[in-house]
Amino acid sequence: NYAPGTVVSITANPPSAGQMFAGWTGGTATNFGNAVLASTTYTTTSLAQTITATYATTYAFTVNGGSGSGNYTAGSIVSIRANPAPLGQVFGGWTGGTAANFGNAASASTTYTTVAAAQTITATYPVVPSYALTVTSGTGSGSYAAGTAVAITANAPPTGQVFAGWTGGTAAN
Repeated sequence: NYAPGTVVSITANPPSAGQMFAGWTGGTATNFGNAVLASTTYTTTSLAQTITATYATTYAFTVNGGSGSGNYTAGSIVSIRANPAPLGQVFGGWTGGTAANFGNAASASTTYTTVAAAQTITATYPVVPSYALTVTSGTGSGSYAAGTAVAITANAPPTGQVFAGWTGGTAAN
């Protein structure tokens, strides 16, 4: 029993396995220090009041190839980020989960809205195809991804000749 206007510290019991603290109910909403914190204060009134700690079920959310894994309640908006792409690969998008729940499934850094079930999503990293470039009478030959700018150098011309230009390939490139 407390006199009206007494500020009382309150702490919710630890949640059961598979649950998390969801907030306080009952009492007068404006009398809570912060009704979404498990440890907060409550200012008493001149009436008998009952307040209750509430808990919500959490679901495992697993992010393979990135960050954001954890246990969340349904409807949580989770920030997810793919790991850097391995050498010779690029981020290709997210698979698994529910397609409509991704903020942008083609972005390496986005959000995902959880559901009332355990879910696993995976960052994909397709291999970037490479193409052979052969430089005759010069250097720069190799295998490259499309769009790669490659430095090519002509060999020194024979005595009495000058470099006249390149042939083959695409002139615009």
